[in-house]
Amino acid sequence: MRLTMRSTLVVTLVFIVILVLAVLFLSPDNSTTWSPIWKPASRLSVDRQGLAAVEFNGFIYAMGGARGTDFLNTTEYAKIQEDGSLGPWIPGPPMNEARGYFGAVVQDGIIYVIGGGNGEAGEILLRTVERSRVLPDGSLSPWETEPHVMVMPRRCSKVVLIDSTIYAIGGFSGDMLDSVEHARIKPGGGTEEWYEEPERLTEMSYISGVKSVDGIAYVAGSHDQRAGQATRNVEWSTVVDEAGFGKWQKTKPMQIARFGLGLIYRKGRLYAIGGLNGPQFIDSIESAPILSKGGVEEWTMSESRLSSRRAMMAILIYKDWVYSIGGAGTNVVEYATFNEDGEIGSWSTPEELAAIEAARMKAAAQLDVLPYAGIVLEVLHADPYIYLDVQIGPKAFEWVAAPAGDYKVGDKIRFGRGADMANFFSKQLNKRFERVYFVQDVIKIE
Repeated sequence: MRLTMRSTLVVTLVFIVILVLAVLFLSPDNSTTWSPIWKPASRLSVDRQGLAAVEFNGFIYAMGGARGTDFLNTTEYAKIQEDGSLGPWIPGPPMNEARGYFGAVVQDGIIYVIGGGNGEAGEILLRTVERSRVLPDGSLSPWETEPHVMVMPRRCSKVVLIDSTIYAIGGFSGDMLDSVEHARIKPGGGTEEWYEEPERLTEMSYISGVKSVDGIAYVAGSHDQRAGQATRNVEWSTVVDEAGFGKWQKTKPMQIARFGLGLIYRKGRLYAIGGLNGPQFIDSIESAPILSKGGVEEWTMSESRLSSRRAMMAILIYKDWVYSIGGAGTNVVEYATFNEDGEIGSWSTPEELAAIEAARMKAAAQLDVLPYAGIVLEVLHADPYIYLDVQIGPKAFEWVAAPAGDYKVGDKIRFGRGADMANFFSKQLNKRFERVYFVQDVIKIE
């Protein structure tokens, strides 16, 4: 009897020890729990839509973008703390040109910004490239404009860096593009001449998500010029020689159509984050394992979501942290990490969870307050959108694209912030808009 009781006691003690060790192993702090949430980080100094951001030596650098209809030449940077949070954002030197919807890469401590647009509604399309060196204290040197410009101007192009060569993929140059061009980085810094590649993408790439992995570039989603909708398409290609990429090939499509999304890579998986699916912003995340010779397996939806629906932000990874920076109508920055299953989320205390939930509810309540109002002067139908010409002041007019609804001339409406598209052509309507705001929330008012 004593032996049985002693054996039972030993087994119980062993079980308790294993349980304690499991808790300690699964949680970096036994006062925290895992949740599929993002934590808030220090906010940017201003709203930045269509910005570019890079990480170097433990600092994040955020550059340019648009604030409403104004394009920015300002830059700022923040130090990444040991727990993944960010220090305060510090102003950096201004770029020589204001630019939004552009690309950026960093090599050997030199940041390069490529293309983009500026001017009224972004109608000035840029071919220029600038560079700035990261100094020992993390600050930036004054920006220098490169003597070599791109073959064609590219707004809403995305760029990748492969073997000291910058590749600019797709974008807008009066029409949406399916072309790629590249320039090598010279030893010591600066770019050589740009060359347009012979191989074309399988479709136009506009505000896509782009990521390179081991010499393979992946392009996910786009803005479909035929109907103004998002696409689910994903394609890839490998750099084969000095001419650039070989034949582009389609692979498994995403679960949700997206453009203006972020695309990141970690431990064999691509993650598509946020974006627009056409008339609506998205907060969802999906991921897919990549194949060793190119392409991806099936995409699966993640339990994790951004704290709010967001597009045209910058997404990047540092160590095991992922950051969402700015975006349409916001200066919000948030960060998360990964668990053993590759899911995005955070280890949080009960107090942190309560604060995050309160902030989420506050943000949701603010979405109900639509800041803009006007009278509908014209209505055009192009499923899934309805285009409204809205008078918002005595001499102020805007085209607004919203989810299809029952609107007519003379209606008084309120609408929220949206994605600003300049020189947008709708094939369904056979009409070019100098500027149109794609918004997700419109209501009639008395």
